[in-house]
Amino acid sequence: MVLILLLTIDASFLPGQSVLWVGTFYALSGFCTSVSAVAGADLIARLCPPEMLGAVAGAQRTATMGIMPLSALLIGLLGALLGTTIATGMWLVLALAAAVPCFRLQNR
Repeated sequence: MVLILLLTIDASFLPGQSVLWVGTFYALSGFCTSVSAVAGADLIARLCPPEMLGAVAGAQRTATMGIMPLSALLIGLLGALLGTTIATGMWLVLALAAAVPCFRLQNR
């Protein structure tokens, strides 16, 4: 993810066209996101009591789908006001901070 951020800021140090490098790394990021979604698909089932599984999964999906357009709007406004480099940097910090609770999970 850090490499993609650096390439978004300045990919001119790489040989060839910058857009090809950025596109390649975004495609790789999309692939890794898909793999992590599949790998973490059982997380709710492992951490939630069976009788609450439907409610918890529904709440998680509702929160996820509700936050995406709001965060896109806020980061877009931030990019328009402060510049895309600062907005992308803040996105990276927030994305890494969101992953911190996952590192504290205990295997069951």
